[in-house]
Order: sequence, then C-alpha cells, then structure tokens
Amino acid sequence: IKEITLKLFQHLIINERCNPVDFRVHIGPAISSEMFEVDRDVYSQFKKLDYADHCISYNALTGKYHIDNQQTVKIQCQLAGIPAAQILIDSTCTYKSPVGFSYRRDSKCGRHMSFVFRSY
Repeated sequence: IKEITLKLFQHLIINERCNPVDFRVHIGPAISSEMFEVDRDVYSQFKKLDYADHCISYNALTGKYHIDNQQTVKIQCQLAGIPAAQILIDSTCTYKSPVGFSYRRDSKCGRHMSFVFRSY
C-alpha cells in the first residue's frame, strides 16, 4: 500500500545510479491471494493504487476481497523499469506451508527478511 518496493528501486536508480535492467528480483514466499482475505478497508487502500486492479478479486460467498500481494510487488518492480523476465516469484504460500511463518495462520509474531545485494 505504501509502495515501498517502487520507492526503493526509484532511490537506487536515481540516487545510486543503478540501471534497472541490471536488477534480478526474486519475490520470496508470501501469503497467496487465495488466503489473503481482507475487508473493504484494506481493499480500498489497494484500490487507490491505479495499477493494482487485476491483483484484487472479490468472493461473493464470503463478502471478502482477495489481494495478490506478490503481483502488486512485481508491478512496482516493472514500474521502476525492471524487465518482467528478470522478476521471479516464489509461489510458496506461507499460510499453507508448514515451513513458512504466517501470522494469519499461527497468530504469533515472526520476522521476514528482504535484502538487496550487488554482484560484480
């Protein structure tokens, strides 16, 4: 919702003079859109992102919205100029996988890590 990924890559491109075609992005495991069920308040925040419409679906049976957060992040990478072919998405759902941390599943706090590194 805060477009952290887009802002990060814009900073790297503008301030650090990185070329977006040199990036290789791997979007790690995350809650799947099937399991990322939200109410209207969260839906409204995603709806404000003019590029996220196809990342949102509605389940009429439950009255809930589903968000594909990984696709939203991929689009932010593409908006920063990173070619789609250089963006990989791990399809592991952290909610369904017993290996992944999921607050929604376990109701326990945990930590995730993201990183950027430069290879020469």
